[in-house]
Amino acid sequence: MPEPPPAPPPGPGPQPEPPPAAGIVVNAAKSEREIELEAELEKERQAHATTAAEKKAREQRISELEDERRRLLEAPKPPSPAPKPRRKGVMERFFEGSED
Repeated sequence: MPEPPPAPPPGPGPQPEPPPAAGIVVNAAKSEREIELEAELEKERQAHATTAAEKKAREQRISELEDERRRLLEAPKPPSPAPKPRRKGVMERFFEGSED
């Protein structure tokens, strides 16, 4: 008696909804913090420094704001896997069970 053909494997299940932060990144919608950072950055760029110390402080503040904005825009990195334990060498395994 011929066997019926096997049933096709079930398709992938329903996809889970992406986290809300992913929607913001994908849709390029700006978060409140990003809008605040951009306003603060623009304000710092418009400010005119008169002394060298003020100029240096202003440039450093602009850099910090740009860095924080860049961190907000980047997708989070997946955690790195734990390092594998060091494997014993041949000589260590050979002499492991021997008694002196």
